[in-house]
Amino acid sequence: LRAHGWWVNPQVTYSAGVNVESAVDANLQSTPQFVLPSEGNRPVFAPPAGIVSETGLFAPAASSLTSGYGRVITVRSDLAYHTEQLSLALSPPKPLFGHIPVYLIYALNAERMEQRGFGGTTAGNPLNTEWVNGGQPVHQFTLGANNMRLWWFTVSARLAVYSGVSYTPVVANDINGDGLANDRAFVPDPARAADTALAHQITGLLAQAPSGARQCLTQQLGVIAGANSCRTPWHSQFDLNVNFTPPPRLQSGSRLHVLLTMLNAGSALVRLFGLQNTALGQSTASAAVDPRLLYVTGFDPTANRFVYRVNQLFGEPLDYGVTHRVYPPFELQLGLEYRLGYPPIPAAVKRIALRTASDTMQLIDRTRQALARQIGRNPVDTILALRDSLQLGGDQIAELQRVRGEYQARFDTMGTPLTSLALREGHDLDANELFSRTGAAFVNASRALRAAEQARAIQLLLPAQRETLSRIARIP
Repeated sequence: LRAHGWWVNPQVTYSAGVNVESAVDANLQSTPQFVLPSEGNRPVFAPPAGIVSETGLFAPAASSLTSGYGRVITVRSDLAYHTEQLSLALSPPKPLFGHIPVYLIYALNAERMEQRGFGGTTAGNPLNTEWVNGGQPVHQFTLGANNMRLWWFTVSARLAVYSGVSYTPVVANDINGDGLANDRAFVPDPARAADTALAHQITGLLAQAPSGARQCLTQQLGVIAGANSCRTPWHSQFDLNVNFTPPPRLQSGSRLHVLLTMLNAGSALVRLFGLQNTALGQSTASAAVDPRLLYVTGFDPTANRFVYRVNQLFGEPLDYGVTHRVYPPFELQLGLEYRLGYPPIPAAVKRIALRTASDTMQLIDRTRQALARQIGRNPVDTILALRDSLQLGGDQIAELQRVRGEYQARFDTMGTPLTSLALREGHDLDANELFSRTGAAFVNASRALRAAEQARAIQLLLPAQRETLSRIARIP
């Protein structure tokens, strides 16, 4: 779509999945052996006697139907998911500062999926299914600039900014007896916790945790945390591509291409210039955080409750302390391409006569300038060529000649950068260099001019002549 000179590309995508596979432990007891009263009656599938009180760990096969086997995995195909995405791409009518073709893309993502506790997290019975929100960023902004020409280099840059990634507060150990350390944590309420040490620890975490983690926990005090109920802060990624192509005058033509790709270039800049405590440093930090809220340190068989300690690094980047951040690794990819055979002369180059078909003779400037006009062929020429079939009158021919002259004058003015480049570079200019310098602006402008002048010319025809023109030349 085009609105006020801007190119707008909206897109809506919906996808759904049915009969999605999930793994189930067929050797797990389907009936809970007891519940945890202090955690909202969370079910446990092993008896209290099967839990080591000093460590809170389960004895082997404590929750198995048959003690002679470990986990027996069966596969079911009864889950589903659905995702929706709305994206909107914008590009301005002219390059930024006249030389930088930029674009902006916004994407809104929504994802819901059905899961079991064996494949995700669980708040109780892992055999039950539940719908949870997806963990991907909901919002994504991408600002890019393609094919910026700097001497012999073509530079493309991309800055992507994402909203937070979802994660679930979990316990670092298995507490429901299914053999998996994927149980969602019961968020202790300091005002009601019977364990004073635990209350003191959760109070300390709430005082110094990242704002997103603190808000997530505060909203869920006294209940089992929801799946994907927490989100990391917004983060960004900056990538850079540099394409080096020597000019044809160095006898390499378009045979040699050197491509340098820098992924996570923002992380490199942060580390190189010590920008860890700036907005750039915070936004480029890794989105992977520590989701472990609680560690099991024992089990009280009298009260049927686990003894926990709080992970003070909950919500922080994985494996780093509170005052440190982890950044995605900077990747440098270097590609080299050299074509032994001389590349074929592009048709577009032949059309505007930058090279002759034999590639041996340069044309004189006047001939080259005339042939350069072929890229914007006059739309009135087709109508004048059919003057006899259309039975044009003398006045019509005169008016069409006037429209033809006005179009040519406007096109010559518009095409001055193109013809100047062709005359200056001549034999040394190839198609890639031509269109990287002129960009899509000239092509779009010439198309718009051609369509407008063609419409003016058709308005000079009678209805019967327009019908004949449409039938013969397929011009509406």
